[in-house]
Amino acid sequence: MELGSMIIFRTNASSSIGIGHLARCRRLAISLKTDGYTVKFILDYVTDYLSHFLQGFSCCDIYSAEESFSGEKEDATRFLQYCENKEVNAVIVDDYRFSIIWEKVITKLECPVIVIDDQDKNSHQCNLLIDSSWEGDKTLQRYHGKVADYTTRLLGPRYLLIDEVFGNNTKLYRSTSQEDKKIRLLLSLGGGGDLSFLISLMKKLINNSVDGVSYQLATVIGPYASNKEQLLEFSNQYDEVELITGQDGLFEEISRSDLYIGASGGTLFEFLALRIPSLTFSVSENQQNEHANFEDLGHYFHLNTLVEDNFSD
Repeated sequence: MELGSMIIFRTNASSSIGIGHLARCRRLAISLKTDGYTVKFILDYVTDYLSHFLQGFSCCDIYSAEESFSGEKEDATRFLQYCENKEVNAVIVDDYRFSIIWEKVITKLECPVIVIDDQDKNSHQCNLLIDSSWEGDKTLQRYHGKVADYTTRLLGPRYLLIDEVFGNNTKLYRSTSQEDKKIRLLLSLGGGGDLSFLISLMKKLINNSVDGVSYQLATVIGPYASNKEQLLEFSNQYDEVELITGQDGLFEEISRSDLYIGASGGTLFEFLALRIPSLTFSVSENQQNEHANFEDLGHYFHLNTLVEDNFSD
């Protein structure tokens, strides 16, 4: 593609899926814009938060506040209407709702289609598929038979879309020589999640702390998280709890932490990049994996399921 070419991202963020898809698309978009490409985002509905998150990029919605996604063909038709009279040179789609059904409709654009998908469920009609999941020896079989022979598959963690700052700081050292130093734990459910779950977890940590060891519980409040007020009220009762909100990237917070406890989404890989130990659990099906596969990545403490009843007294 020539510089100045228009590349359109079709993705979304919401209370049900969080912000992971949009965040990794933005990372790629920043790189493309730096290289001179024109980048646009198409979302379901653009809120003030999303507009701010995509500051510097043109973004539009294809539904109104009163409408919602009703099917792949309808969505693809609306997408084509937006692209009328525009010279689109590539479409990048990162959305679990879309499959070969959506992609067949947009072939009318006669441009390359790039799919980012880590579920290995849907069939796709695309020129390039990016799947950063790791399944050991099974990794190279992912999407086999689900894409055409002409599709290039980029498979495995080397294709993970992660902020460049993490890749440049793999030998970060933190001082642990101070006496009475608080152990800083960073807790997160990603961009969404029910924060009452983290409250229950923090209560156990506070009430069952080891003698002589003090914690600082830095807790990420995702933009689509529920029960924010409940967490705020809880944090006012305990000096150990620190709330992290409104951050555009967590590098500084992560680099100051000694341990991560939370969802095994993108944040886990940021901790792994900085070689900081983690205790994780799955909050969605696509975060589940065999323990041996996590161990290949250098991560040894993961639960595919975790509920509040699992917290021991």
